[in-house]
Amino acid sequence: MAKSLESILKQPQAPIPHLTTVELASRWRCTRETISRKYRQWGLRPIRIAGALLFPLDQIEDCERRLMVAGPGDTAAS
Repeated sequence: MAKSLESILKQPQAPIPHLTTVELASRWRCTRETISRKYRQWGLRPIRIAGALLFPLDQIEDCERRLMVAGPGDTAAS
C-alpha cells in the first residue's frame, strides 16, 4: 500500500551529516569566503563533491568545542 504524503512528512528526518560552505557560514554567522579561506586552519577536512565542499558535522562540532575552550584568537588549539 502506498504511503500518503501526510504520513511521509510526519516521519522524523535523520540529521544531515554534512554542511555546505553556505550552511556552515550561516551557522557561524560569517561569510562563505571566510569559511573557504580558514577551514584548514580550524582543522576541518571537508569532502568535495561536484566542486562543492561538504563539512562533516562531527568535525564542525569538535571545532566548535575547541574554539569555545581556546577562544577565537588562540590558534594553538587548532
